[in-house]
Amino acid sequence: MEVIHKIGRRKTSVARVMLSEGTGEFEFNGKSIETYFPSPSMRMKINKPFNVVGLEKKFDLKVNLDGSGLSAQADAVALGISRALIKYCLLYTSDAAD
Repeated sequence: MEVIHKIGRRKTSVARVMLSEGTGEFEFNGKSIETYFPSPSMRMKINKPFNVVGLEKKFDLKVNLDGSGLSAQADAVALGISRALIKYCLLYTSDAAD
């Protein structure tokens, strides 16, 4: 699988998401999720798209973030992940054709 690039935006935040198959490693501007997003509610918001489709710990995520505050950045990341997962499902699963 190639790397899937998608963008998520919220207010003035922009999240450039790069999704690839892996072991569940997340990197945000070169930092771990625990370092960049100290709030458990923000981490839960970021993980929600993976939980909804049942693909936890299947992808590595690298995100470049810019603008606004941490809450809006977390929303932008969640949108970018959702868009990347939609593309993944369309490209790599037969269920998407049904």
